[in-house]
Amino acid sequence: MTDLFNSSKVDRSMVDRLGFDNLSRPGDVYHSVPFTSSVLFAKSLCRHGSILLHESCPNERHRGAGMEKATRAKAPQRVVRTGRPPKELAAEVDERILNAARELFLARGLAGVSVAEIASLAHASKGTIYARFPTKEALFAAIAIRNSEIVRQGYENASSLGDTIEERLTALASEILKHVLAADSIDFMRLAAAEARRFPDLAKVGRMMRERGTHHAATILRDVTQSTQDRLYAAFAPERLTRTAQFFLDLVVAPLLLRAVMGEDPKSLRPQIRTHVAESVSFFLTACRSGEAVR
Repeated sequence: MTDLFNSSKVDRSMVDRLGFDNLSRPGDVYHSVPFTSSVLFAKSLCRHGSILLHESCPNERHRGAGMEKATRAKAPQRVVRTGRPPKELAAEVDERILNAARELFLARGLAGVSVAEIASLAHASKGTIYARFPTKEALFAAIAIRNSEIVRQGYENASSLGDTIEERLTALASEILKHVLAADSIDFMRLAAAEARRFPDLAKVGRMMRERGTHHAATILRDVTQSTQDRLYAAFAPERLTRTAQFFLDLVVAPLLLRAVMGEDPKSLRPQIRTHVAESVSFFLTACRSGEAVR
């Protein structure tokens, strides 16, 4: 019955047809009809599609209001998240921003891209970008670091291949070159070289990436030279390992990489990796053997 008394509208013609002509206002129906008759009256109105009674039925109105409040009280409250987003979400936002920045930088260079354009492509706000990367150079550096990590993950297990130090170093150098000569990597290095004059801070990015590459190579060379025989090479002594790693990269990796950055097609250089690595690793180890053995 409660649902029948929640409206301020009533079909007056229906009231007249049912013989309630003495009612001064529709709300009087509820108070003038005995209980049984009121039920019949309500059913008749429902059958005819009419919507019931006036606001002057205070008891039912208050009862309906009470039920409405109870319904609202039972409704689940929406939880509003505040503070920093979860790590997974933050990482996904970072990835979108870096992907968008990289795409736009490669297409138009740093000077030709605004943070607003990066935000639009990344579906992020400018504030979100600035909170993570205060300048476009910082964005560029983050992209470079991500690229180096991808390359490192590609070759970090290669040093375990082979029984001799020469075989292990050959496998390591081959995997490094396969990954750095990928088209995406070369395109980004070419961009860095082209933009360095207009954005001097990019030179710092290049130096940082060189240091990171040397550190990774030194770590791997340490693992490669774990045997007693390999440790006899003076060049692999702990205090000389970082310098030796830099020589290794300059001799074995840099020549083909520089040719690619200067404009040669990386695809045409990849077939040369095997011969180049074999010759350069042999030369590198000859130089290492010439040093005084560690006693």
